Amino acid sequence: VLIGKRKKEPEINGWQIPGGIVEFNNKENLLEAAEREALEETGVSVKKLQHFASIHSTYYGFACPLHNGFVGYAKSEALPPNPEPLKADNWQWVPLNKLPKGTWYRISRIAIDFYKKVKKNPSISRFVLDEAAFHNN
Repeated sequence: VLIGKRKKEPEINGWQIPGGIVEFNNKENLLEAAEREALEETGVSVKKLQHFASIHSTYYGFACPLHNGFVGYAKSEALPPNPEPLKADNWQWVPLNKLPKGTWYRISRIAIDFYKKVKKNPSISRFVLDEAAFHNN
């Protein structure tokens, strides 16, 4: 999995996976957004993306409560120069079973942990409700 260190709040210096928002005004769909965000944030081109989860969380507020997780393939594991060093750095490939400890961007960690569950049991529901988020608001 490709992870990097956040350089902005929330969870500054926490680990994250690439992510972002859909540019609906450009008629972008979810898959196009996932490909674009990975490339913009890391310089890594991803293809053959597959949706694995929709995560409902209001932990960071109510503006964007639905997060969609995708998994795909990188054309190469080579890491080009970081295109957005003020947003995140230290991008690196890490095996799923060797994820670093410490602070994580909450949605990134929920997505990774849920992906592990999907790999073990592909028939489980792909909708994740972040229960703890509702107790924090």
